[in-house]
Parts: sequence; structure tokens; C-alpha cells
Amino acid sequence: MFHGVPTRAGYNPFENVLSPSNVSSLHKLWSVPVASEVSSPAVVNGVRYVGSDYYHGKVFALDADTGASVWAFPTGGAVYSSPAVANGVVYVGSYDYHVYALDAATGAKLWSFWTGNYVVSSPLVADGVVYIGSEDDNIYALDAATGVKLWSFHTGTYVDSSPALAEGMVYVGGDDHNVYALDSSTGAELWTFKTRNLVESAPAVADGIVYVGGDDHNVYALDAATGAKMWSYHTGNVVGSPAVAGGVVYVGSWDHNVYALDAATGARLWSAPTGDRVASSPTVANGVVYVGGWSGSRGIYALDAATGLKLYRFSGVGLVESSPVVVNGMLYVASSNGVYALGATSPARLPLSEPSVLRANTTPSSHTRPRAVPSRPAGLIPDSPSYSRRSVRQGQAADETPGASRRCPSRSRGPGRVRSPCRGTGAGPPSSGGWCAG
Repeated sequence: MFHGVPTRAGYNPFENVLSPSNVSSLHKLWSVPVASEVSSPAVVNGVRYVGSDYYHGKVFALDADTGASVWAFPTGGAVYSSPAVANGVVYVGSYDYHVYALDAATGAKLWSFWTGNYVVSSPLVADGVVYIGSEDDNIYALDAATGVKLWSFHTGTYVDSSPALAEGMVYVGGDDHNVYALDSSTGAELWTFKTRNLVESAPAVADGIVYVGGDDHNVYALDAATGAKMWSYHTGNVVGSPAVAGGVVYVGSWDHNVYALDAATGARLWSAPTGDRVASSPTVANGVVYVGGWSGSRGIYALDAATGLKLYRFSGVGLVESSPVVVNGMLYVASSNGVYALGATSPARLPLSEPSVLRANTTPSSHTRPRAVPSRPAGLIPDSPSYSRRSVRQGQAADETPGASRRCPSRSRGPGRVRSPCRGTGAGPPSSGGWCAG
């Protein structure tokens, strides 16, 4: 699942091949032009799972050694949600308003659950439950085996953040500027922390502290039990989803920097300029911080986790808003040009069977979802001025789809930014591929 474990810490303790001493020897082994935008990947048992944009609207399974297609499952919209894989099942959200469960070996649909709007949030799977947010303003808990809704929690607006889980509590950000802590069994609200802008970042939980980035340019550390602010650190722009390893919080910002902060105090240990907007969520493994760039050279960066020294850069892969995945000496990344596999040796010599999966969104940004959203093919999501949001009732059958017509919403994505499902008129950041003007 996104950032590897239910706490979303973004740290892979199993990686022992790539290190600061040899990461500079990485080179491209294969690439596949899956789509113009893709989600953060998951790599499990030698297969890489990734979602794609409106032109394809599919979930792809690719051989991790060669990039060869294993299967592809078409949804009714873009898949910017990062897949989670558990017990032989792939869970993922789609712009067609659904959460899907697919057989990991064949891609066959096991069940789907309809929400009331786009699903950008990446699923969290733990103890037989799928936790996920939706742009219908709800956070859902679904039975992982059947897709039946166990509970939902209604927020003030869209939920693009990806939930984290620790000690029986679900943590998630909302576009209503709040960070929420919910009881994982009932969905009851335990506490709320108010920020000053959207919270699309996925929280990371470590040692009783919730770390989360905000569109108000801050990284926050909150007491996991009470929500009390322990510290905050202000960067120069929007902050993405943090990673936590060895008492250090690593986070990227749209101010072109990657920051390392003391997890206990928030003091800056180092900052590393990349020359790129950093919308990607960092991944940390064996003393190296991996992160993607969203402008400038549009590269993949490997930084020394202790010092911030740039150890490696691979350029020319396109816009990278997803989080890199590091598994057994291989670096996987998804970008606006497709999906890439980098290695320091031949992939045939690497046993890709490690079940620990690290990736990212999205945020995109504060999370991990790609911002360049092309025009949808006709008939994906009906447009209608008579659209009204409807809550999904308790216990709704997993494949039930209410027949109400629906419109494609657009909304502000922070100062000067508007996201809607179209391309070409946008006033977005340079080289963003075009958010549309609202």
C-alpha cells in the first residue's frame, strides 16, 4: 500500500542492496509508456501494479523484471489512487466513483463499491478492512472480502488524503482544512485539528506522533492520542506527504526543496535544493531518500538521508508526482511519460519477492495524484446540472450503483489553482500539463 505500512511511514527497513555507496550506479532497465499520468505503483511478488489516466482509465499489472503486461483492468475513469495489495487482492479507487477489489493474479473484479464522487485517496488495508476517502466528503471503512460498508464518516468537503492507521485510530486529512482521528472500529470522531488550508497529504504516524503536510505550507506534528500540536515547520510552499525514519521526518515542498526535520522538535537538520517542485512523497531505504521532481529537470533524486547530499539524479522521465518504490535493489517510479525500472545490476539477478511495498500520492503535492488531467472520453461520467450528492446508505451492496445523473465537479486547489477533469485552459504551475481554469 501507499508508503508501505498502515502507519504510512514511507520507510523500507528490508532494503539492503541499494545504499549511499552504490546508488549512483543506477541505470534504466526498462520503461513502459502506460499513460500520460499514472498513480504511484505497488510492487508485490514480482508484479508492479499501477493506475493510469483518462486516456486509459485502467489498472495495469506489469512484470517487475521486464515491464511486460500481466493484465489490465478497465475502470470508467482515471486511476490516480495508488493500489494496495493484500492477501492476493488489489484494492484501488477510480474517478468513476468506485473502489475496486481485483484478483491480483488475473485482474478479475471481485467486487466494487460506489461512492458519490471521484476517489483519489489511496486505500489502506488492515485486519480485513479497507479504509479510503472520497470526494463525496466521506471516509469509508469497507469489508475487504465483500466490499460491504462497515461505516462512513462525513467531513466538510472532499477527502483526497490517504488514511493512516495506528493503535486502533484512523488518521486522515480533509479539504475542509482539518486533520481527523477516528475510531477504526466505529468511525467515531476522536479529535480534529484545524489547519489553514487543504490537507491532501497522507499522515504518517511514528512513536505516538502524527506527521502531516498542508497546503498552508506547514509540516505539523500532532499528538496521536489528543491531536494537540507539538510543533510545526513552515516551508516556502505546499508540503507533500512525509516519510519518517530513524527519528527524522523527510518531506518535499513546492519550494523546490526536500527537508529533513528532527521528529521530536521540528528543528531543521538539512534542506536539499532540487531545482524541481517536489510534489512526490519521499521514500527512505537503507540511508537513502528517494523523491521525484515535478518541474525543471523532471528527475528522480537520491539523497543521503544523513546529510541531504545529492547522490544521484535520473533526468528526462517526465513529471513525477508519485512516490518511488525501492525493492531489492530496484527503483520503480511512475511519471507523466510512463513507468520506469532502474537497477544497479541485471533484474534477472534480483529476487523480487519482498512483500513490503513502498510508494506514494500523490500529494499528490501534498499527496500523490497527478495534476495534469486530460479530457475524459465521452460517456465516462454523465454531466448534468441536476446532480445532487447522495450518501451511500449503510450496508449497501458492493456493486449497487444508484441511477442518479452526476456532474464532474471542479474546485479550487489552493491559491491560483483549479482542478477539473479537462485539459488545456489551466492556470496551473509551469509545466503542470494544464489544470483548467474554473
